[in-house]
Amino acid sequence: MKVIVKKLQGNECDIEIPDGEITVLDLKMKIAEMMNIPISHQKLLRTGFTLANNRTLGSYDIKDGTKLMLLTKKPDTLSEAVHRSFLKFFTREQADKLTESFMQDFSKRIAQLSLDDIEQLASIYSQQEANQ
Repeated sequence: MKVIVKKLQGNECDIEIPDGEITVLDLKMKIAEMMNIPISHQKLLRTGFTLANNRTLGSYDIKDGTKLMLLTKKPDTLSEAVHRSFLKFFTREQADKLTESFMQDFSKRIAQLSLDDIEQLASIYSQQEANQ
């Protein structure tokens, strides 16, 4: 079965998927391979509705030749991710202050790192990525 994935303000891609009950997440993995867009940055839409990763394509009545829209989300900045985490436990005002304090402390600590320290961190991170 062939599904057409159209990137908003971008190109179209025909993706060949096996017949049967595959999930939206399976389709997103194929998109990640073919279009080089990480799964976490993908949002698939059909007739204006977001497709849930755990549901099957059949549950959305997606058949051969169906066209889906692909929105790409930019990754959150560190500040946005920290702020969102603080909002789970604190009021917005408290989260704003905590985020500002965290980012100031983080920036100060990063500035204290030597180039050797940064190189070691990058090497460790690269090894972890390769092992996954």
